[in-house]
Amino acid sequence: MINRQAILNRILNKESLSGIIGSTLSLYLLINLDKIIEIGSITTFSSQSLPKVLLWIILSCSLILILQGIINSKHIETTIDRAVVKKGLGYILYCGVFYLYLILLPIIGFMISTCMLTSAILINYKQKKWLNYMIIFSIIIIINFLFKFFLYVYLPSSTLWGGM
Repeated sequence: MINRQAILNRILNKESLSGIIGSTLSLYLLINLDKIIEIGSITTFSSQSLPKVLLWIILSCSLILILQGIINSKHIETTIDRAVVKKGLGYILYCGVFYLYLILLPIIGFMISTCMLTSAILINYKQKKWLNYMIIFSIIIIINFLFKFFLYVYLPSSTLWGGM
């Protein structure tokens, strides 16, 4: 008789799940790359060349990770540690904060949203020195200045206050 739980534990481990997520995302991006990045002209190397190469590398590494997870699953314990769950929830929280940053970026602009993101990261690391915050804020101002006046690339500005 085949034990279903043993098969699931063998297939669904940390390495296999990471490989499944990575291969799914890379396949999705490879399929939709034409919609995401438009080609300006037909040449040997286009604006899609580097992303395609990187996505193929990610896909192959993800498939290797799936195989590695299936092969090496004999040594995996099935107990769940609270510290591991807390760490995983921390990663999910970071992803949520980053997606919130991406949503707020076109609404409130680069400078304010990036200051909020870096402040959230520093607060998470329990930084109490105001000097660290001031250093990060000054770096953000310098980056904005460099992009605007030297590279002539305008970073997203606020739509709420008329594009300050």
